Amino acid sequence: MNKKVLIILITLIIIIGIICGIAFSKNTTKNTSTNTQKQEENTTTNEETNNNTNEIKENVVNENNVSENTQTTTHPEEPQETPKTDDEKAIEIVKKDYGARENIKFTVEGTDSNGKIVVVVSDINTTAAIAFYHVDISNGTFIKE
Repeated sequence: MNKKVLIILITLIIIIGIICGIAFSKNTTKNTSTNTQKQEENTTTNEETNNNTNEIKENVVNENNVSENTQTTTHPEEPQETPKTDDEKAIEIVKKDYGARENIKFTVEGTDSNGKIVVVVSDINTTAAIAFYHVDISNGTFIKE
């Protein structure tokens, strides 16, 4: 009988060992796939972070280039930025002549046959045109109608 009990115990130990080995290998596979997914997510996150960092660096470089190329004239009393487009330059010329007031709007309507920019001064409330300016931005002159 002792031999039978010993054989049964050894068989049970082997069966339990096989079951544990199978369960352990499944956990290892799950952990490996989970670790692989985490590594892929980390890699993707790192790549996105690197891309964002590069974009920020490019934006800073581009902003620095713009600020180096842009010339601004400032008065001690009134800090101003020079207009960038022809339309903005024309509106600035008209504002200097007409004056900036409340309820007044300056809009560019296009160009006339002589190539001058037409700026309309209008009332914001009624949208009625108050004055028309034909502005030549190359020399800063205008004709007021």
